Amino acid sequence: MNGKLKIFAVAKPAVGTMVSTRVRRMRGTLVISRGALLRVMVLCALAGGPLAICGGLFFISQEREARIATEVRDLVEAPAGRQAQILAFFTDLDRLTGPPCQDADLRQLRALLMSSDIVRDVARREHGRLVCSALYGGTQASVPALATPGYVLSSEQTVWRNVTLPFAPGRTYLIIGHRDFILVIRPYHAVQSLHDDTLTLSRFFINRSTGLVSNYDGQPVGLTAALLHNGAEFWRRGRLFSIACVPDEAICLAMSTNWVGLLHGNVQPLLMFALVGAVTGSATGVLFMLWRHERISLYGRLRRALRDEELTLAYQPIVAAASGQIVGAEALMRWQGKGGAQIGPDQFIPEAEKGGLIGDLTCLAISLVSRELGAMLRENRFFVVSINIVADDLADPRFHAALAQHIQGAGIAPDQIALELTERRAAQVEAADMVLAELRALGYKIYIDDFGTGYSSLTYLSDLSIDAIKLDKSFTMTVDTGAARARLVGPIMDMARDIGVRVIVEGVETEAQAAYFRAYGAMSMQGWRFGRPEPAAALIERVARGNGAGVPMRKDVVFIGQQS
Repeated sequence: MNGKLKIFAVAKPAVGTMVSTRVRRMRGTLVISRGALLRVMVLCALAGGPLAICGGLFFISQEREARIATEVRDLVEAPAGRQAQILAFFTDLDRLTGPPCQDADLRQLRALLMSSDIVRDVARREHGRLVCSALYGGTQASVPALATPGYVLSSEQTVWRNVTLPFAPGRTYLIIGHRDFILVIRPYHAVQSLHDDTLTLSRFFINRSTGLVSNYDGQPVGLTAALLHNGAEFWRRGRLFSIACVPDEAICLAMSTNWVGLLHGNVQPLLMFALVGAVTGSATGVLFMLWRHERISLYGRLRRALRDEELTLAYQPIVAAASGQIVGAEALMRWQGKGGAQIGPDQFIPEAEKGGLIGDLTCLAISLVSRELGAMLRENRFFVVSINIVADDLADPRFHAALAQHIQGAGIAPDQIALELTERRAAQVEAADMVLAELRALGYKIYIDDFGTGYSSLTYLSDLSIDAIKLDKSFTMTVDTGAARARLVGPIMDMARDIGVRVIVEGVETEAQAAYFRAYGAMSMQGWRFGRPEPAAALIERVARGNGAGVPMRKDVVFIGQQS
């Protein structure tokens, strides 16, 4: 393509074109092998599932821990209430007056006993010996001789547990000693109130002054007084413990469970977490591949190059065959990456076609021509710049808006702009001939580029609204070689003259080639013989130097469609 901005597409109505462009854009973005995509999806699903389960475990465990803490706090309300009643009973006992174990004293003891629903009997003791009780009077006590206390809560309180009494054989009671009194307490088993077999509940008496911990009810778990504080939560030996204590922390409940208990009843939510995690992981993997593909693919780099203005134009001179004077130039897109590497048009132009970015390149070329050569074009009225376009551009509102804004709106005559369409898809342009005619009516010139690489026939061109053909360099390279293609040059030139179409010869590299086409009556030539593509500033300098600085270009040496 000699570095030209070549974009080939099918000209269709505007709506169809827009849809087609979107499809190509999608295809340009999603050029990823199915195998790679499937592998990434599977790997991300395998990673996402366990990660989601871990997240689910965390949230479920947090919720379960909160429920266990709430439950143990609820369970400690009963012991706290019982302790409050016992303390109130002790206070009432301390208020008793009169001789111990006399009728009046016994009546007061019985009255207190009747007012409590947890105290089964109250007895007096002297020097460690029981002397009377509310139930049995002064003859005997309901409480037998007691051994060494099981717990010493303080200097005034001692506790015996699992004591069997004569009036209730087969049952055990809690005995609390307070100064000279003994209380028989109705048994209460907090463990029996649990309805979840994954939980373990233990109850402790704690002597805060000595740090002694005594297991009163439930499974011994070997916790120290330092751990048993109201509201404490901790993991120990693979079990989660939640602690709740009565207000003075003399009695504490410890509820515990293991990981299996934490997950109790939550298998289905965890499966949902795994499913959602796998789906999310797969989707994330696909999105990552698309992002990575865009970052490293030519398509993604091209999008960023458009955004970062890395794309520029180089201009290859077109000269009048007879005089050699520069009468025009072709705008060729160039891309130099940020690292300094040149990306050839043969690489990024096809990618732009596939990815739906070709319209952006066309509009960029129009704006750059106006910006870089606008002043020169206004000064040299007969200088023509050709811009390569695609058939889809003809149905793209952005293309027409760019011409109106950057060419007509900038004071550049439309007949100084030639729009080149490649011959390989020129037959598809026939459907858009009305648009071409409208552009020509505005003054724009229409060229068919790379002529001879497609139909190699002028018959269909006679019906198109065009001004010139650009003979492909493959014909130029056959000059003086005796190749069959060389014998087609004369007929092509003659037929072009017959239908009123001018001929521009591409790829001229030697004087012999230039002389050959002059002999056939070619009006204009382009190729390395007359100049390589160069920046706008260099072209402007060459034009000014070749034509004489400040001297307008003469109309009688202008090529292509300019009537003399």
